Amino acid sequence: MKAYFDDYSENYRDLLAASTGENLDSASFFANQKVSHLSHSISNASTIRAILDYGCGIGMSLRPLQRAFPHAIITGVDPSTKSIEVAEREHSDCNIKMVLLNDLILEDHTREFDLIFISCVFHHIEAQEHIEILRNLRNLCSPAGQLAIFEHNPVNPVTRKIVHDCPFDEGVTLISPRTLEHRLRTAGWHGLNRAFISFVPPKFKRFKLLERFLRWCPLGGQYFITARPMH
Repeated sequence: MKAYFDDYSENYRDLLAASTGENLDSASFFANQKVSHLSHSISNASTIRAILDYGCGIGMSLRPLQRAFPHAIITGVDPSTKSIEVAEREHSDCNIKMVLLNDLILEDHTREFDLIFISCVFHHIEAQEHIEILRNLRNLCSPAGQLAIFEHNPVNPVTRKIVHDCPFDEGVTLISPRTLEHRLRTAGWHGLNRAFISFVPPKFKRFKLLERFLRWCPLGGQYFITARPMH
């Protein structure tokens, strides 16, 4: 996956905009939307001091995370060297640091992170690797911390078309919420909560607050699951 995303790091936003039929602002819209939903879904936001953005890519979620959790140190990690270079270039803040995935594995971050944020990453990873990765992430999560994992909703036809048209999503298999929840439980996560998002496209962003009343509806373009570690 490292070399694969190295090829898209410089024009990731353009490709995302083209596949969604939106302009370049759509990338920021979706990133902000995810963090907004998350910040309204967790009860201990003020106690979060260390965040891991796992699979951060070029860092589109880093600034929204910084705004939502201003007292936290944010670590962005990705296997793509070129993506990390782009993220470092655009985020020089003292409370945001970038780490290559291989370096994170070699370092000791046991129970360090109060929040592990994962945005549309797991459908790029082979299914047989999911449980092991989720177990490793559980070991990185603090005892009172939590994980928030966002994925595309495979039952939404618009989502399926966007994924089909997106060059860096070629050949991926989308993951159903039920499947992801099963893998989380198998990997030692509990207290799972599920919500659906992305009902409102960027062009109608003035109606985005309506999404909070639709999170029960399984037709959203994306979903997210929060979970806590069993230590």
